[in-house]
Amino acid sequence: MKSLPPLALLAAATFAAPLASPAWADAPSKAPKAEAGPENPKPVVGKAPVDAPAADAAAKPTDAPTVVFDASEFGEVDKATKAIMKRVEEKCYAEPRSREGMSPGEEKVCNQVVAQLVKQGVKAVPGILAALDKENDYEHYYARTRLYYALGKMDDPRVEDVLIRGYARIASKRLDGYANDLFMIENALVTMNAADPVGAAQIDSPDVTDQWSSATDHVMTWRLWQRDHAAKSKADLRRSELARARTDAKSKDLKVAYLAMSTLAELAPNEALKLANKVLEDEGLSADKKSVFYSVTSRAYQNGAKEPDFEAPIPDSLPVKEPPPKKMKKPRARD
Repeated sequence: MKSLPPLALLAAATFAAPLASPAWADAPSKAPKAEAGPENPKPVVGKAPVDAPAADAAAKPTDAPTVVFDASEFGEVDKATKAIMKRVEEKCYAEPRSREGMSPGEEKVCNQVVAQLVKQGVKAVPGILAALDKENDYEHYYARTRLYYALGKMDDPRVEDVLIRGYARIASKRLDGYANDLFMIENALVTMNAADPVGAAQIDSPDVTDQWSSATDHVMTWRLWQRDHAAKSKADLRRSELARARTDAKSKDLKVAYLAMSTLAELAPNEALKLANKVLEDEGLSADKKSVFYSVTSRAYQNGAKEPDFEAPIPDSLPVKEPPPKKMKKPRARD
């Protein structure tokens, strides 16, 4: 004898469309018919409405995959992009359990392949978004971070919009399989805009809620930023932000200073590193604020900054290069 179905299946069966009645159900009842009244209303006669109630739709299971990024407006996947992405998956790889990650040599090769992907421009977007729509399996973690980086290098505002909408979808649906993608999306948006408005907002009010509530707040911050800077292309935005950042980075207002340094970390990393290190020397700075400015130094290093006080070691002895011997002039013959 089969066990009874779980409660959820019973509920689904209750709201499902009626099945064909068995033969015994069509037989006339021997019980006397009750007269219609308030406690015994007449049965509804006629066809069911064309639109099924919401409960019916909710009760029907669906195997449709979750679509995080809608790439429909970017066209089909480009063949050249597909070939490059295969190389990204191969070259941007390290064992998931490895603490060291990629070696410097492997990372150099990986970055060269990613540069080819960036050169594809918007043609690469459909293929990248299709790959990122799959849940993060950690097997290709490094390749995934590079794909988001490539999106961050796109100047098309549609790419920014699809990233923010994807971020919002992950946050609102609490998609655990994409939880680590949240910081990758933010990194892509920071790269694209050469600014970190979310980090600036955390100077005054650091995240104290759960991950998903914080992510929802971050979506709103990016939406406001997007609205306020919609009139400029990304290239123009970066140019204007760089000029502003060099003035604002020395502000006493830490929120203003951080936003400026986040821009410099993308566009002038050596300047950002020097300024952030100076702020971090303040012993009275809270741990929350320090963590925000440490993120500036981290991004500056990622973008090629070098320690300003670094000096190459001087060897104990240096080889002395002797000057070449002077050629002696031949004496002139006397008459």
